[in-house]
Amino acid sequence: MELINGTGYDAAATEAVDHHGRAHLLVVLKASFALPDDDAGLPVALERQRGLLDTDLFEGEPGLSSPLIEADFCLRKSRCDVLFVGSAHAPGNAPATRLEVGLRVGSLDKRLIVHGDRRWTRRFGFGTPTPSRPQPFRSMPLTWSRAFGGTWAGDGEREEPTVCSRNPVGCGYAPRRRRSRILGTAVPNLEAPGRRVRKATGAYEPAGLGPLGRSWEPRAKLAGTYDQAWLDQVFPRLPQDFDEAFFQCAPPDQRIAFPRGGERLELLNLTPGGGRRAFCLPSDLDLPMAAILAPSRAIVTLSPVVDTLVVDGDNGSFDLVWRASLPLKRSLREIGTLGIGKVCKSWWKSRVFGTSDCGCGGKETDEEDLAPVTQALADVAAPGKEAAP
Repeated sequence: MELINGTGYDAAATEAVDHHGRAHLLVVLKASFALPDDDAGLPVALERQRGLLDTDLFEGEPGLSSPLIEADFCLRKSRCDVLFVGSAHAPGNAPATRLEVGLRVGSLDKRLIVHGDRRWTRRFGFGTPTPSRPQPFRSMPLTWSRAFGGTWAGDGEREEPTVCSRNPVGCGYAPRRRRSRILGTAVPNLEAPGRRVRKATGAYEPAGLGPLGRSWEPRAKLAGTYDQAWLDQVFPRLPQDFDEAFFQCAPPDQRIAFPRGGERLELLNLTPGGGRRAFCLPSDLDLPMAAILAPSRAIVTLSPVVDTLVVDGDNGSFDLVWRASLPLKRSLREIGTLGIGKVCKSWWKSRVFGTSDCGCGGKETDEEDLAPVTQALADVAAPGKEAAP
């Protein structure tokens, strides 16, 4: 398959198989932008773009620490994941013991309360462990390791390991029978408004803005059943009860309708120096994309959507990820050429009609010869070769 990418951003096309065993063409594109300095500013593409990720990134040891950014390759999402990576920042860089942070875009309006470091203590030497007074801070990493949760390893003999299944990498959690052993350990820095962490044995929902771990509940249940019957009858395909909602890595309250362009995004105390920062997403997020099938040379128009938005507050940037898929009869060999963005009209015409091309490679040409790939044949009349509506 020939891929012509006229966008200037990183793109990839590969084959993905769904849980029914059906093969699909999967196309993913990522664009990185700088956060505007003020409300009136427009996002500008970074000179050095971040490439597509084919593996998850973690705070520490992969799989055993807080996930930071999830790999970009999955078949599809039904909503847009909005994620934040970075830190909370006190306004004016003045030390604070408690801080509110917020993220707003589309239907998402989420707040967290960030506390300085605390420890479980007994204030009068007895009774239930309670949080100590918070220490001042200027910035605080917003990772799941600082949210409620955690894992108790057990003693290897009489005591079995105990895990907070919603956040195994967190802090502050203890089984009721082991609450005395939590003295001196960390209390969560991150809380949901109105849900103060008061005791280690409480049933608190972990609070965060980053991606949920693939093996955490309730996400893990969506992955389906991997038992002996699956090994004997289905492997290596996904189980029949696999739910594609598994691909959504953001917390449920951070999933919005696919952005169309121009949506206002607001950050509260999530960038260096703290305070409020607001801007609008790029005004037009439509991404032209079309494939020429082999051997018929018929054109199929794809409809990519922005299904992932990642804001990196500490580095003052954000990423948008577009995704599109197309069911295949058997394999990627059915796709002759895939065009993304603007292409040379003469070159695209040669690919469609099987004639000699102009030698430009599809995109290395004058601007006046370029057109969105979905409109590259607008001035060409050839029965059966028009782009699909």
